Amino acid sequence: MQVKRFFAADMRRAMQRVRAELKDDAAIISSRALAGGVELTASSAAPVAELPPVNPELAAELRKTQAAIAEARVRLTHSETGEPGQLFKEAQSAKPAPASPPSAPLAQTTVPVLAQFREELASLRELVEVQLGSLAWSRQQAEKPEQTGLWFRLARLGLPAELIQRLLQTVEHIKEPRLAFRHLLAQLTQQIPMQKQDPLKEGGCIALIGPAGAGKTTTLAKLAARYVLENGRAQLALVSMDSFRIGAHEQLKTLGRILDVPVFQADTAEELPKLLERLSHKSLILIDGNAGVSALPAAACKSYLLLPATMSEVVLASTVRHYQKQQPLSGLVITHLDEAASLGELIGLSIAQGLPVTWLTNGPCIPDDLQNASKYQLVAKALALQGSIAPSELQMATLFAELGAHQKHKI
Repeated sequence: MQVKRFFAADMRRAMQRVRAELKDDAAIISSRALAGGVELTASSAAPVAELPPVNPELAAELRKTQAAIAEARVRLTHSETGEPGQLFKEAQSAKPAPASPPSAPLAQTTVPVLAQFREELASLRELVEVQLGSLAWSRQQAEKPEQTGLWFRLARLGLPAELIQRLLQTVEHIKEPRLAFRHLLAQLTQQIPMQKQDPLKEGGCIALIGPAGAGKTTTLAKLAARYVLENGRAQLALVSMDSFRIGAHEQLKTLGRILDVPVFQADTAEELPKLLERLSHKSLILIDGNAGVSALPAAACKSYLLLPATMSEVVLASTVRHYQKQQPLSGLVITHLDEAASLGELIGLSIAQGLPVTWLTNGPCIPDDLQNASKYQLVAKALALQGSIAPSELQMATLFAELGAHQKHKI
């Protein structure tokens, strides 16, 4: 058997040299990347007489496979060392390669692979979490069968798993299910934070912020109309900062003409403090829009986040985190209550974040469809919206998976 080393500028030329000298019977033993090229170690096949009879087609396929593996190794080695692989050299053979950091080829090669690995790991983790949640739910039913029905009833309200667990800890001594459920509702009602006084009566500066479509302008119109009916128009001013939605300023100006209330416009964050200073003699200033409000001190203007009752639990939590990073929140306004399918998610969010629910809107009528929030009203509405079908075993397993993930995060 003859063993030889071959050196060339790239893998393709090295393989050509191997085939030229050792013919098609050559076998690649090893390969490595060197400065300026590639080194292959190959051997000629043993004499036919010394080998057991083999299928020629299989032997040829084996040699092709060995060559492909060797070529893949060289490409991977080139990527890890920061040198251009064969695919990059062929693409750049017509012109000199532009200067780039050594890690660029590695990033181009590994980013798609890493993204695929992350997706697969995320799917695997989700599957494992649900399996663990199923085991936890089975253990819960075996250890505390009297609470199984209570878990089902609270889950139908849409409450988060951690809140359900805390509530059930308060009724472990109560064996009668109906009495335990009434106690749970009482505990839930007590935990919902509420405003001690109507912000409209306190006066000052009130900013309505929230995602697009949450109903900021409509809610502002309801608040303004209520204030005019109760206190008159002289001490009220409206400020529009919604420069993204087409016709937003005109809509607020139309409202101002109807109520005979002055409407001002602030297009930038720099204009807002100066405008508020000019309006400091007003008892109440209502601001419509997100831009610029975060630049104001919390004492100068109270921000209320509008959340549609149609949002999912994940989107609700993400929205609150986004706006809390920008400015302190004084409370929540639940909108589109007439379109809600569940209210437990918002109740759980309010309790978890300690944000009082200030107003509720349940329709387009101004100002009739605006109500001061009541914790009893929220719980009653949640009961009215609860599903008529008990959650499935998979839904309960997912609920317990969320509970396990939250507990792990706290640890």
